[in-house]
Amino acid sequence: MIFKNAELFNIEEVHELKEEGVYALSRIPERVRAELNDKAKRAAYFGCGTEIRFNIEDEFVKLVLKRAPKEGAVLDTGIVEIYFGSFQASWEYSPRILTTEAITEIIIKKPKHIKILERLTEERGLPFDPNLVRVILPYDWKNYLIDIEGNCAPPRAEQVPNQRYLAYGSSITHGSSTVGPNASYAMRTAELLEADLINLGFAGGAYMEAAMADYIAARSDWDFATLEMGINVIEQWSVEQFADIIDYFISKIALANKDKWIFCMDVFTCYLDYENSDKIIKFREIIKEKVAKHKLPKLVHLSGTDLLKSVTGLTIDLTHPSALGMEEIARKLSYEISRYSRNLNHSLKSGSKGAYEND
Repeated sequence: MIFKNAELFNIEEVHELKEEGVYALSRIPERVRAELNDKAKRAAYFGCGTEIRFNIEDEFVKLVLKRAPKEGAVLDTGIVEIYFGSFQASWEYSPRILTTEAITEIIIKKPKHIKILERLTEERGLPFDPNLVRVILPYDWKNYLIDIEGNCAPPRAEQVPNQRYLAYGSSITHGSSTVGPNASYAMRTAELLEADLINLGFAGGAYMEAAMADYIAARSDWDFATLEMGINVIEQWSVEQFADIIDYFISKIALANKDKWIFCMDVFTCYLDYENSDKIIKFREIIKEKVAKHKLPKLVHLSGTDLLKSVTGLTIDLTHPSALGMEEIARKLSYEISRYSRNLNHSLKSGSKGAYEND
């Protein structure tokens, strides 16, 4: 979406709150959001995988941002990360903090060493043009855009990766417990595969609704996808209910996109494994069986326990991956995606290598 001559990436709708003088940013259209559960409705406004992208056309561009008022245990601060193409901005720019109490103004100028960054990008085949500013918003809560000031231009097609990766899932896909917005497994997987990320993670709200299946199935702007399913409903749904709902969800997306690689991930290693739960075994079997029944060559099942093995890859809630766990998932997932789909613009040679293997 283009807004004030910048791109709001991974944003589908902007809602002006006139009394507050701010714009709220939603990752999905309101018609879809209205059909989802309450947790997903709220999380649609969370900033995971959302960026403000632009080219600086004059001396500088100024962003004016604010964090929405907190609720309950939500933190009153959030982290903004700034990149120039594939390069993280230095200390004077990134990270920056958004608060609920005051607006944050971020003034961004072109880097001093832009010519060297351009040369390195070309020599190493990096996916983003360093002239493209990428302001990655806090993943964990609603962010308000107040203004974009200065002369800027939106991204050009050649400045961004030519592959797009769509990730659907729970708070784990969303990025909960990550150190910063660029540290989720979904963001790191996209980075390792030199792809652009469409993050459709919904903290607490991955209920695999028919409306969400229809929406993902109809989108034409992604090249490959991962579907993380199960953790948000395993305590409240029966095995039979999960099987019924997951059947439509996988079938709708896969049958509408037979030419695209779709990786169905079952529940990552979590507390239920350490409680020797039979239910989690059944949930995982259901996903594996639903994938197998279609016999589609580009529809693949991936085991969550294979993607996350490390004990310290979990935080103390034994559900959300730690920083170590997010990186473990990203390395293994990017390897599996690359192993299956050699048509991607970057194929990993091993799980320990990625977009920067030439460094």
